Amino acid sequence: GGISLDPLTIEPTVPLLENHQEDEGMDMDFVAQTLLNDEDPRWMLDGDSDDDDGLKSRLSRQGREISAYALDYEGREGKPQWWRHYAWLECTEEELVDDDNALGGLTFEPSVAPFKLTKRKKKLCYTYTFDTNQMSKLSQMAIEIGSGSPVSLYAIPDPAYVTTEEEEGPLRVALVGMETDRKVGRATLESSAVLPTRLSLIPDEFVNPAPIVKATRNVVTSWVRDPSSAVVDPVFNLLAGTPPRFR
Repeated sequence: GGISLDPLTIEPTVPLLENHQEDEGMDMDFVAQTLLNDEDPRWMLDGDSDDDDGLKSRLSRQGREISAYALDYEGREGKPQWWRHYAWLECTEEELVDDDNALGGLTFEPSVAPFKLTKRKKKLCYTYTFDTNQMSKLSQMAIEIGSGSPVSLYAIPDPAYVTTEEEEGPLRVALVGMETDRKVGRATLESSAVLPTRLSLIPDEFVNPAPIVKATRNVVTSWVRDPSSAVVDPVFNLLAGTPPRFR
C-alpha cells in the first residue's frame, strides 16, 4: 500500500482541486501527484520584483517533493515497530531473557493474592518475581512507576503454563509496581484478563499516528489549494531550504 510517488506516471496536466473541497475525503494520491507535477500552472507564481525583475518563479520543487512524501510518512515509519513486535511474539522465553528490551521468565508469586489498586477498579493486579541477573531496560522502570506513570506492556504467556483461552497472549498489561534487590525482582502487573503463572514482558511501542497524519494532510492540502500560502509558510520554507529573508 501507500501513496504512489513516481513522477513518471503523472499526467502533464493535473486538474485543479475544485472537486476536492473536503480534506477528509480528499485522495492523497491526487494531492501527492499534484505536488510533484512541475507542469501544473499553480506552481508558477508572480515573481518578486526586488528579487527577479518581476519574472515568474516556480514554487520550490524540493519543498513540494518533501511535502508529498510526508503524506505517507507515518504509515511507512510505523512498519518497523510492528515487525519487531511480531518478531518478539515468536521468541522463546530464553531469547526474551537475552533481549535487553524485554523481561523474560516472570513467575507468579502465590503469596500475594491478586488485588485491586482501588475499590472502583475492575482490573486485578498480579505480582510476579523474576531473576535480576538479566540485563533488561524494563527492570529499570521503578523511577517512572514511582512518579505515578504506569508503563504499558505486552505479556507473552509461556505456553506450558496456559490453562485457559483467556490466558493466551499477547495480553496488554500495565506495569504498576517494580521492586528489585540483589537476588529477586518483583513486578506488579494490572490486567483486565486473567494472567498465567509464568510469562514474559515486551514493550508496547504503539503510538497513535492519527493526529500527526491529520495535521500533516491538512497543512499540505492547504498549500495545494493556495500555493501563495506556502510561500510565506515557515514550515514550507524550512522544507524547501529557503534562505531566511531579513528586512
